[in-house]
Amino acid sequence: MEYDISGISFDLIPSAYQTYSAISFRQDKDHKDSDTYVDDESLRYSPADWEYYSIFEHSNCKSVKFKEASEFVFKLFEELYESVEDYNGLQQDINHLILTAAATALLKPSVAAKLKECGILNAPTLDAEPDFCFEYIVKDEDRPFNFNYCEYVMATRATNQVINKLKL
Repeated sequence: MEYDISGISFDLIPSAYQTYSAISFRQDKDHKDSDTYVDDESLRYSPADWEYYSIFEHSNCKSVKFKEASEFVFKLFEELYESVEDYNGLQQDINHLILTAAATALLKPSVAAKLKECGILNAPTLDAEPDFCFEYIVKDEDRPFNFNYCEYVMATRATNQVINKLKL
């Protein structure tokens, strides 16, 4: 069976007060205006508005691997949190590191392979260039940085490739 999915979001809230992780899937219709069917950017990166929001959620997911990965992220956050004296000054920096790592993990070829195995045949293996038919998404829900961390990781990879080519 093939599914009409145009994006996957790793929804992650690392925090000293609340931890949350889930996987959400976006269909094309999820980010289109229901009347005009025109692309609505406010819905494009809003997993809570998608039909398949939190399809796998840490608190009730049966996937042992997803639970282990989520718990690893929560433990990493806790260790970083406990290692600093002024957490309030570093919370966004810690989250930035964790969300960058989450985006790097989501972009692994093994994730695309697993998605294809599960019927999401248009899931591409990405390195340094985005695919505009399918998106991998990790966003900071607190929004100090309002961008997709997966695009940030790909942009960094592209920059590093240029630096290596130019031998800078």
